[in-house]
Parts: sequence; C-alpha cells; structure tokens
Amino acid sequence: MQASVHIRHLFIFLILAIVFPVLSASAQQPSIRISPAIIERGLAPGEIFSASLSITNQESATQIYYITKRNLKVSGESAFYTEEETEFEISSWIKIPRESITVETGQTKEISFTISVPKEASPGSHFGAIFVSLQPSISEEIKETISTVGYMVGTIISIRVPGNIIEDAQLREFSTNRSIYNKPKVVFNSVVDNMGNVVVRPFGIIQITDLFGKKITTADVNKSGLVILPKSKRKLVSSWEGEGLVFGRYQAALSLVYGEESKKSLTGNTSFWVLPLKIILPFLGAIIVMVLSIFLFVRIHIKRRLHELSQSIEERVGGVKGSLEIKDVLLKKNSPITKLTLLILVLLIFSMLLLIILFLFLA
Repeated sequence: MQASVHIRHLFIFLILAIVFPVLSASAQQPSIRISPAIIERGLAPGEIFSASLSITNQESATQIYYITKRNLKVSGESAFYTEEETEFEISSWIKIPRESITVETGQTKEISFTISVPKEASPGSHFGAIFVSLQPSISEEIKETISTVGYMVGTIISIRVPGNIIEDAQLREFSTNRSIYNKPKVVFNSVVDNMGNVVVRPFGIIQITDLFGKKITTADVNKSGLVILPKSKRKLVSSWEGEGLVFGRYQAALSLVYGEESKKSLTGNTSFWVLPLKIILPFLGAIIVMVLSIFLFVRIHIKRRLHELSQSIEERVGGVKGSLEIKDVLLKKNSPITKLTLLILVLLIFSMLLLIILFLFLA
C-alpha cells in the first residue's frame, strides 16, 4: 500500500520538475549532471531517511563543486528557493557531511546525506532542494531563471508527512482572454487556489455548447499534470480551435477533479462570442447596399409622382393660384421624404457603429 502511495507521489513530483525546470535534470547545463532530479518520500515524524546524489563532471578539467541546501518559498503564483525558514521547512532536516566535492573530468562521485524528520513536524508537503554549483556561495534567493542560477543544478526533495492532511482548492477565476473572437481560437484561463497543506493537481475538461445548448466539443485542462503548491495559486491555460462554420454565442462549462485522499471537484461557467469578419462584413455590406437601393428607388418614385401631380394641378387650376396650390402639395408630400431620410440615416449610422465595434474587438 505504501509503495503505491509513493508511486503516485513520485508521479506528481515528476511533474514538479516542469514547475521548476531550471532545477530539473532536463534543464541542467551540459558541463555537469546530477541525479536523481527528484527525491520524494513519505516520512513519519521522527523517521530518518538516508540517500545519495550522483555528480558527473562533463567538463574537460577537474572541477570543485560546492553543495548547498535550500527551502522552498511560495509567494502568490511564484515560488523560489531561499535560506529563510518557511512553512515548508526542510533544509534543517537535511544533513550533508561535506560542503564541497572534487570531481575529475568524466568521473562520477556520490554525495551522501540524511533527512531527519522532527517529531513535531507538521503534516503535509515539505519542499526543498540540494544544489551543486561552481561558486562557494550563492544568492540568498534562487529563482527559476537560468540567468540567475547560472551553472547551478539541483535535486528537488519532497517529503510528505502523514497526519491531518488538508486537500482544499478553490476556483478563483474561469474566463476567456477575450469576449468576442474573430476566429474560433479561444483561450481559457482557470485560476485555482490551493488552500490546503499538500500539493494538488487538478485536471478535467471544458465542455463547449452553442446558443441552443447543443454540445460542440470538449477541451482538456491541465493534461500535462502541473501541480499547485500549498498556499499558492496557479493559472491553468487551455485552448480550443473550432473547425468549419463557427458563429454566435457559446457557453463553456469547466469541470475539474483533484485530491488523493478523496476526489473533489471544481466547476465554473463562462461565455464568449465568435463573430467571423469574413461573414459579418459581407452581410453588413449587403444590408447597406439594400437600404441605399430602397432609399434611392423610393425617392425617385416619390419625385416622379410629385412631378406628375404638379403638372396635373397646373393644367386644372393654372396661374398664381395653381402655383401656390402646387407648393402646398409639394410641402405636404415632402414629409414622407424627410421621414424616410431620417430612417435611412439611422440605419446607416447603426451599421457604421457596428462595423467600428467589430473592428475594435476583432482587429
């Protein structure tokens, strides 16, 4: 049973190497190799664990490597290693008999160490690392950048102390990076806050439905298995790219699962629009052409009828009196032209505003 738990934990912390790529073996400089990249154990309070690291000198000359241990410190969405004591304290548990080691070119040497878990150790996950560098001292805070770390590589150490294990995560945000998309290439952001005392690895799907509630497709969330450290939050980014004709308003439903002690779920909903310009612009252009055509046709028709009416009145009445009556008729007949003009202007302004909005959001 304990072996299976260790295997599950090992898988989680293999993923932790992705969280701290600079410290994993895949990101190590070619001049030195250290293994294993990750050590994970479940240790009870008062238990002592002995292990060793292998250091291989891949340089063309003999090197002196300096050994340092650090704790993990979490601040919001970022994490780094430090000499300070933290709630994930582990460096004081590690005992290394030497501070440096000389390795000849092409050779591999072992560094033995022990981890002694205090009897009063708090339950949950504890993190730290053993670093090997070419400098006798390193910066106080080792951040996750190659420019800061330089020639330093390390082994991540994770200890899980049994007891009152708290697996508690909350979904802080589920949204898209835009409200309106020109193309069906949607990016989803899921921000999960780990309120517990052990790492969590939420994963799941996003179900996308159209305006009528019909299921369109699903998108995976955290398929790579990224972990979220205790007392920290992380943004999980997912994406969906539609095919064919995608148009209108869509609903996205998030469903996440996490936890080793017991399975727990997180849910969220959001919506977005897909309005392709290649469809919208020709459609609006057709509306504008149609409106202008109707306007011109009606205007020409009314002018023709007014002209015919004025000639008829002039023949019947004649003179100044007939001319005054013609003007009165024209004034009365001008009213429909004014209303029609106003209606056309409103439609044109609305169409232009819609075009401007589309360009602002979709450009």
